[in-house]
Amino acid sequence: MARNSLASTPAGVAAKADRMLSVQSTRMRSGLLAVVAGSTVANLYYSQPILASLGQSLSVSASCAGSVAVATLVGNGLAQLLLVPLADKVERRRLTQVLLMVQAAAMVLMASAHRLSFAAASSLFIGLGGAAAMVIVPYAAAISDPAERGRSTGTVMAGVLLGILFSRSISGFISSMASWRMTYLTGAGLALVAAVLLGRFPALRAQGRPPRYRHLLVSVTSIALHDRLVQRRMAIGALGFVSFNVLWTGLTLLLSAAPYHYSPVTIGLFGVVGLVGALTAKNAGTWFDQGHGPTVSRLGWAATGAAWLLLLAAGQGHLLGLSVVVAGIALLDAGMQAQHITNQSTLLAARPDHTARVTTAYMSANVVAGAAGSALASALYPAFGWIVLVAMGIVCSIAALCTLPRTTEAGPR
Repeated sequence: MARNSLASTPAGVAAKADRMLSVQSTRMRSGLLAVVAGSTVANLYYSQPILASLGQSLSVSASCAGSVAVATLVGNGLAQLLLVPLADKVERRRLTQVLLMVQAAAMVLMASAHRLSFAAASSLFIGLGGAAAMVIVPYAAAISDPAERGRSTGTVMAGVLLGILFSRSISGFISSMASWRMTYLTGAGLALVAAVLLGRFPALRAQGRPPRYRHLLVSVTSIALHDRLVQRRMAIGALGFVSFNVLWTGLTLLLSAAPYHYSPVTIGLFGVVGLVGALTAKNAGTWFDQGHGPTVSRLGWAATGAAWLLLLAAGQGHLLGLSVVVAGIALLDAGMQAQHITNQSTLLAARPDHTARVTTAYMSANVVAGAAGSALASALYPAFGWIVLVAMGIVCSIAALCTLPRTTEAGPR
């Protein structure tokens, strides 16, 4: 009764209105940041469905053009290790704006490239700027209403995932309608708009006395070298990113050649299939909260292994090959998302005192592993064909299943 009478007073009504405005503001900001994060991550994957066009324009083979995709992921891996920890030291909004402007400039340079070496160097800096997405995730949570932080984080991560999934479709479409150079110019324009848009968001400085940059890096290295739980999850996550990038780099080479001869826009459309897998895996975090983390991880990797077994038939072409490609992409993406969400949830729950640096260690391993997967796929496919890439994917699945713990991890370092 007292609570109802309090809520009906002018002060109570005003407090309720302020609360509603705060929630609405948080959700609007989260939605905008999700778009920014998604477009930033999408820029990292634009090259994958257009390797054949890139190679033709740069006078190299499609497999050699794969070094552009590798350079992007290497740059992003370096940024994860060297730049993301700065979010614990400098103002996060400004750091994000600088990274977005670096990415925009690099994409303009990439659009003007006429040599493979110049394109690879530009792609390295595109990857460096892509670290903005990993700074946006904790920034979004920090500026949110306390009761909305989980929702905000989920919204931004959804934007990141959608950016990855639709990047190949967007790239293939723009390349088909105009040219691959226009794909990069479009991405550069979006990055600049995002940098300007962030200027209207609140500044956010690190609380307390910020640590020295050297100490931040030493801390990340120490965690990666000495924390057994983090090491295990880094290894499992790395196997996932190797598998994921072997699929997408190899699939581009497979589908652009006989018996498919698909155009970049058609290859890009296969990225939309991954949305089915993402929707299937959306409950992985909820299942983790219910204590089913180990089961979710094992099911995710079992699905990934099954996907690669299906993809054995992808080289057959025609209706059979097309059917297994679609089914394999959906199943592999579901497994990938399940294990990735479980890895992150495990680390954040077990190491709440230094989540940013744990995330840096984990994501650095993933991105470098992804670059290795792309490099291996580009190098091995011309010599050995699709079958060796399938074998790599199956080996990754078996290795991950053997590495997974039998019980929930939250134990000692």
